[in-house]
Amino acid sequence: MGLLKKSVFFLVLTFVLVFSLLYVSSRTTFDPLTGYVVVQSGNSNDAGIQQRPNPAVGILKGQVDNVILDSNTVVDTEYAPNIVVYFINEGSQLLDYNKVKRSSEDYRGAINNIDSDGPSERCSHQQYETLLNYYDSNDNNQEDEEEFEVYTITTDSNGCYAVRLPATSYDIFI
Repeated sequence: MGLLKKSVFFLVLTFVLVFSLLYVSSRTTFDPLTGYVVVQSGNSNDAGIQQRPNPAVGILKGQVDNVILDSNTVVDTEYAPNIVVYFINEGSQLLDYNKVKRSSEDYRGAINNIDSDGPSERCSHQQYETLLNYYDSNDNNQEDEEEFEVYTITTDSNGCYAVRLPATSYDIFI
């Protein structure tokens, strides 16, 4: 009887593990297939441009509004044009906005033809430029190793923005 119980236990455990793995693998969104091509012998063939998500950077888009509250109820809203929005790695502290200085590092932050509010008509196909800065904690105008990066974007005339950022978690300051 002891051997039968052990066999049933291991059979059930194996069953649970296999179906758990199948369930988890069915929930992942990774699909390495990017296209299909037929190669003909004796000819050169064009595979075209294969596209995949950029693992290093992404784009965050949104809007900034000025609001008036009455007991936590928004009673008035206006677009917030020309507002600088700051993005820093989660957990860093932006204590003094005057210590945010332009970085000398080369950073490609231009975004063209993006609609930062989707189907709404507030923001439509603007060009945005993300700036790489650093927090000059000792205020010596030099990028030191202990100082952290600060990415900034300025909202357009409708309070819209789209910022190009390395893939990680950020705190947002306005």
